[in-house]
Amino acid sequence: MVTRLLLRLSGLYSPDVLTTAYRWEKPVDALDGKDIVLFASYAPAGALRPYTQAYVSAFRDEGFFVVLILIADDPNVVVNHSACGGADAILVRGNAGFDFAAWATALRLLPSLWNARMIVLANDSVFGPFSGFSSLVRRLRHSVGDIVGLTESAQIRRHLQSYFFAMKTGALRSERIRHFWKRVRNLPSKRAVINAYEVQFLAYAERAGLRSEALFPLQLPRRRSRRAKSPTHDYWRKLIATGFPFMKVDLLRDTPVDTTGWPEFLREHGVDIDPIVKHLLTVAPNSEALVALKGLDANREVDHGTRAG
Repeated sequence: MVTRLLLRLSGLYSPDVLTTAYRWEKPVDALDGKDIVLFASYAPAGALRPYTQAYVSAFRDEGFFVVLILIADDPNVVVNHSACGGADAILVRGNAGFDFAAWATALRLLPSLWNARMIVLANDSVFGPFSGFSSLVRRLRHSVGDIVGLTESAQIRRHLQSYFFAMKTGALRSERIRHFWKRVRNLPSKRAVINAYEVQFLAYAERAGLRSEALFPLQLPRRRSRRAKSPTHDYWRKLIATGFPFMKVDLLRDTPVDTTGWPEFLREHGVDIDPIVKHLLTVAPNSEALVALKGLDANREVDHGTRAG
């Protein structure tokens, strides 16, 4: 009931996704039978950030056909193809409705997507992939779930987190799922998108009789908390320690939870932190994450000097 009400209200009062300007920078033909990634990224200058380029390239290395959706304030922006991670197709879209609207636009424009073998919906909100991405992809391909995510959250209600989730054959052939995506609109805020689409999608799919799986389930504490936990924020260390190959960008950019010791932790797990540091220097030069890193490097210099003396 709640799902239907939210979707109905979003359809009544918000613009259709195709009312936002878009253009094909690099068009595509039939996508039947392929493993597809619909990758949404905010790119106002027409180029992906370096860490996102590496992410898109990693998908291609694993045999996915990448449809890159560049979200720009100016949909006529000049696209730098060499900074698009080798994407197979590029759709440029105006900045409206957030990622769900971007994905819905591609699904509306490319009906052959519904004949794909699998569609992964992903975005640029994570650093990575770190080591273990090939293993993740193998698990994804072997999953018996119709809807497969990496992590699930109990915030608001149980749902798969939308930075990375997949629709496999059972979901792609479901008329209920196609109906869900046809009803997606340009909602005005990120919170509205989360409430109407991200949080409701899993319940909608399960009511359609579809199976779901989270590839990195966590045994959450049994004792009650004043707020539900977000695995990618509150349990980021546990996730990475179990082979999860990502870290949310806002963890280090905005520091919503404790990230003490993040450089040492990531290095201990084989992560090259240089791309992370370069991004933070650009978008959040005064972030707590960089302050902590500078303190760590300063201590190392002192220790080195002491030993050398």
